[in-house]
Amino acid sequence: MLRSLVGSEMCIRDSWIRCIKPHPAKKPLMFDGISVMNQLSSSGVLGTVKIRKAGYAVRIPIDTFVGQYKIIAKAAGKPETAAGIVEACGYTKSDLQIGTKRAFLRSHIYVDIDGRKQSALVETARVCQQFARSVVAVSYTHLTLPTKRIV
Repeated sequence: MLRSLVGSEMCIRDSWIRCIKPHPAKKPLMFDGISVMNQLSSSGVLGTVKIRKAGYAVRIPIDTFVGQYKIIAKAAGKPETAAGIVEACGYTKSDLQIGTKRAFLRSHIYVDIDGRKQSALVETARVCQQFARSVVAVSYTHLTLPTKRIV
């Protein structure tokens, strides 16, 4: 029973609830706007709202962003960094912003960069298959050639 409970907890995505106190006096029908704004600002809610209003709906941690999309930069001969990925794709600052901890992307840019990743993966797989086929062909050729015996 405990294992099933722990297993179900591992499948659940965590979300945080931010409680905002309307005033420090804890009396009914009172509201202190300055206190509420300070709480919203310090908890990061206002920053999140500002980013969402700017149109950057997708937020990816930098490590994850580079890990998933470095193949695009590598295929273009750019450095395998967040800036290299952006440069390889040719995006502008209005399309995508790189922060200190996260990459902020507009929805259509996320779809586009994911398509570019898939194309780069397909091209890499094609090159690997081509190499493997050439190795097999050379091996097969060496096996089927008649060998001369020196007597």
